[in-house]
Amino acid sequence: MTISVVIPVYNAERFIRFALDSVVHQTYSDWECICVDDGSTDGSGAILDEYAAKDERFRVVHKANGGEGAARNAGMDLATGAIVAFLDADDVWHPETLRLIAATREATGADVIRYGWKPVSAHEGGFEPLPADACGRIVDLKSRNESTIRFCTLGAATAVSRAVCGDIRFSSLTQGADLVFVLDCLLRSGKAAIIEAPLLHYLTHPGQISRRVSRALLEGSCRYLPEIAARCARLGEGEAAAADTRRYVSDLMFRRLAGSWRLLADAQERETVRRAFWTALRRLAEIADFFSPCRCRAVLRACRRESMFLLKLFVVLPYRLERKMV
Repeated sequence: MTISVVIPVYNAERFIRFALDSVVHQTYSDWECICVDDGSTDGSGAILDEYAAKDERFRVVHKANGGEGAARNAGMDLATGAIVAFLDADDVWHPETLRLIAATREATGADVIRYGWKPVSAHEGGFEPLPADACGRIVDLKSRNESTIRFCTLGAATAVSRAVCGDIRFSSLTQGADLVFVLDCLLRSGKAAIIEAPLLHYLTHPGQISRRVSRALLEGSCRYLPEIAARCARLGEGEAAAADTRRYVSDLMFRRLAGSWRLLADAQERETVRRAFWTALRRLAEIADFFSPCRCRAVLRACRRESMFLLKLFVVLPYRLERKMV
């Protein structure tokens, strides 16, 4: 069973060798690695060509910059394996990752395989020994107490069946595109498995957009939250999982994004995020049973007037009080 590894690369010369070496050192050898140089202006492209010259399993695509989602899509278009696994240019895999993905696919028939990950500040330490039962297990998403969003968490720590993902591709969302992609695959199949062991070291560093308060981060969050909430509703989550989805999305909307535009210095950026917030809130109110009837009426009333005062008084403050009492 061939596994297609897709790595989007943009100005990652500081980290890319760690990622590529972690693919080379996999104990499972039946793989192809499609590296998409997304218009890098540093030495990333040359490093990719160097690895491709040494190992024919590496394939390199050089393209104009179009963003991470477009780079992943370009790699998926060239993939030939039965499974597509994604690796970011600044992350590394445990040597057993691809073997366990293949074994889990064989044992469970799952079309979406999720595996554990660990945040690291540097790629200097090794991986912890794997437990004897590291192979994945089937997950019934509808009966879980934890929302499907939390099951997906880091979209990069996911492998999908190429037959199931088919024409599904990453959207142009600047935040959450990986979650939306995984949820779309789950909507088509619904058969998922999880490998609990941390097989990915996820590098955290100041250059990541998710670590900076910016218009792109805030607006992107406003855009993707209704997308994932709507998809979880279509998946038909069980009562406990649906409640967890509502908590996850509401925490971000009411505890992080409400009024967040005031953190921006530029007036035009503040207005962009403000409008994105109200649009997102209206879309959430349109999702059946996302809000209780009483809270939905309060949300719609605040949205009509775009009134933060009404929203805080009748929605945000009661919600925060409820969360403190849980």
